[in-house]
Amino acid sequence: MNFGCSRPPSCASALSRSGARNLTDGKALRFVAVSFVVFHGASALLEGWAWTTGVSGRIWANVVVRVVAVALFAYYGIARRS
Repeated sequence: MNFGCSRPPSCASALSRSGARNLTDGKALRFVAVSFVVFHGASALLEGWAWTTGVSGRIWANVVVRVVAVALFAYYGIARRS
């Protein structure tokens, strides 16, 4: 089931973000934030590795966006809620 989305993994992330907006439990919000930190951090590492294997240098823009996402989720989703 792809919910009308042509890229199901991207849609799964979008659906989980939209569902997380309505959470009020602190533990659940921290869990979602930690999940996104791990996802974006791992993606940044993978993209950095891809660059070392010959992918275009333009991938660094995406790595920067991922690092910013990690920082924001870590600060607003984990540190501020502790």
